[in-house]
Parts: sequence; structure tokens; C-alpha cells
Amino acid sequence: MVKISVIFAIFLSTAFVTGGDGPPRSLLRYIKGWKFNFFMVPGKALQRSKSQHILTTNVTNCTCKTACVAVGCKAWSITPRNDGTKECRLDTDSRAGPMDTTPEDIPDSVYFFREDSIPGNYSQPEDGLLYVHLRGRNDYASGKSCCSRIPGHRLIILKTLRQRDYAMNLASQFQEKAVMMDLRKNLTTSPTSYFWGDGTQFLDTEVKQVPILGLSTSQATWRSVYVLEDSQLKERYPTTEARIICQANPFGVDW
Repeated sequence: MVKISVIFAIFLSTAFVTGGDGPPRSLLRYIKGWKFNFFMVPGKALQRSKSQHILTTNVTNCTCKTACVAVGCKAWSITPRNDGTKECRLDTDSRAGPMDTTPEDIPDSVYFFREDSIPGNYSQPEDGLLYVHLRGRNDYASGKSCCSRIPGHRLIILKTLRQRDYAMNLASQFQEKAVMMDLRKNLTTSPTSYFWGDGTQFLDTEVKQVPILGLSTSQATWRSVYVLEDSQLKERYPTTEARIICQANPFGVDW
């Protein structure tokens, strides 16, 4: 417990970090525990109205996590009170996690959720990111929403050829051919200008070596979505469904 408390103190004092000209790195942190692995998100908390248990006596990171273990909860948070003390909020719903109960923004709070509260399988390739392969298939809008509901996660963005190959390997493990990507067309620039969901221009990434196979001119639309299929990038209709893979960056690498 001492080790976890030290980690907690260090991370709580961390500010957003930027890597070069890239987007801010998330404050999300991933911690491997002796009983389960979990994520930590400063600045968020369980909604008080959705918390089945609220503890207000001798609240510390250790006592709150221990209480969670005792009742088998999937998410918990530590939130400051007006009198200077803290309260521990526990969500003991067996299905609960950030995808079921959206945490709220409260300064100086810390929100924790278990890895197994997310309906998917996590893995970590050599790029240093975490990938979670969600169950089922979805269209672009639903898939992007699912990923964004998990703090610090996003719909997959593939900037390197190794990331493309890894995503294809993940999909093949579940007998899937297509993976939805957060790639969009910028019609204000030109019909062949594309950008990733974090604003990075497609032509500024290594994966630009892979041509985008578009729909015919009569079929294309600014609402077109893009999937990775057979190691190729393909334009599809907005209603197309594909496998959803989310990325997270708890280790602060450039992404």
C-alpha cells in the first residue's frame, strides 16, 4: 500500500506534458496491482448520486482502494470535502466502469477504474501505447464515442507502419477483416487531404506510404469513414461497421 500511495502522490502533482509539437499527453496512469490492474485519472470523480457507498472517515488512497477490494467494486474515487477532509466514493455495480457511469470533473479529485471494467482485451506493443480491442462492431460515430467515454482513450490512430501491422494482427485474432480508424477528409483543403483525429495531417505520418482506396467520385462524401482492411486504408460509407480498437497513453510516449 505504501508503494501505491507514493505513486499516487507523484502522479497527483504531475501536470500535462507535451511532446514536441504533438498533442498533450494524458494524465491517465496505468498501475499493475497484486489483485487487479487499474487506471488513475486526476481531476475526475464518481458522481455522488451514482455511488452506492460513500466513506468519510480516515479516507486515504489505501483505505479507499481496500474498501473497493472488500466490496468488489469496479471504480472508486477520492474527492475533497468543504471541511478539508476527503470522501471515498465506491461504485459496486458489477457492470460499472467509465463506459457505464460517466465520471464528473472535480478539481483535486482522483478517479480510479479497473482494467477489467472495460469490455475488451488490453495489450501493449512496442510503441508504448495501450490498445483495447472492444467487443462487437460499431460505426464510426459510435466507436469514437465508446473510446472517448473511457478517460484518456481514443479511437485508433495509425501513424506508423508498425502500428498498422499491429492493428491488423489484433483484428485477425478475432477473425475480423476491418478496423475503424479516426481518419477524416478535409474538404476545405482538397478532396485528397486527410487528417487524423488528433489533428495530425495524414501526409505528415509514415503511414502515408499506404494509399487510401477511395469510393468513386459519385459515392464519396465528406462523411465517409475509413477502415483498415487487408493492410490497406479504405474509404467506406458512413454507416459502415467495423471492429473498434481504442488507444491509451498512460506512459507518456509521443503519440
